[in-house]
Amino acid sequence: LPVSDDNRHKPPEMRAELSAGAKTILDELRLRAKDGISTAVSGLGTKTNHSAAPRNARPLELKNLDRILELDRENLTVKAEAGIKISELKKQLREQGFSLALPDLKGSLGGNIAAKTFPELRGLLLGLDLAMAGGGALVLGGKTIKNVAGYDAVRLFCGSLGAYGIILSATLKISSADGRRQAGAAGRQDPENILPAFEPDDYHRRIKKALDPANLLNPWIYARVEGIGNSVEGAEIRSSLPPNP
Repeated sequence: LPVSDDNRHKPPEMRAELSAGAKTILDELRLRAKDGISTAVSGLGTKTNHSAAPRNARPLELKNLDRILELDRENLTVKAEAGIKISELKKQLREQGFSLALPDLKGSLGGNIAAKTFPELRGLLLGLDLAMAGGGALVLGGKTIKNVAGYDAVRLFCGSLGAYGIILSATLKISSADGRRQAGAAGRQDPENILPAFEPDDYHRRIKKALDPANLLNPWIYARVEGIGNSVEGAEIRSSLPPNP
């Protein structure tokens, strides 16, 4: 087939796929759920504090999920795995002629979404691929700003601290070098803007019961909550985030 001049020199698209690492995580969670084994999720270790984790909670690291899966130049979106460092993601985007409207946050992409360390991150978030407690995969959102009617389920996981599901990858709005930009990408460039420590209320508990009733994912966050399994004696319901400076 003939190739137009417009497309002949166009850089190849970086297309999405379910990585081998993501498949391994799903398989591991299925085995753990079958045996009732709880999971302590961590990325690069900059947002987690597992001191309240039950002794039988098995660690699950995501730091090897560190690739850009898809760069959509036309729609100005990027899909990246949860374990990639924010700094590395921004670096790779700059090399391709794009930018991400985030400050130089420490840690991984998934960790910053799960901890909601930067409030405006929610405005950049378009989609999530998640691993659920039982080993199933859940895909939310997509490449467009208005991809679903009604409640924005993607943002439900922003600030969930890994207790609802494990973020495998995220789709974000980006900006191009020529100034084109997705609406809503602006935000305060303040990496010290940390939200208060998370304490689940009745609304959060209902969501937890629906998504992880056995409390297998980061169980100490919802420890000793009535109706949620795998209670941890003596553990406090507390966030892994540090207190406000």
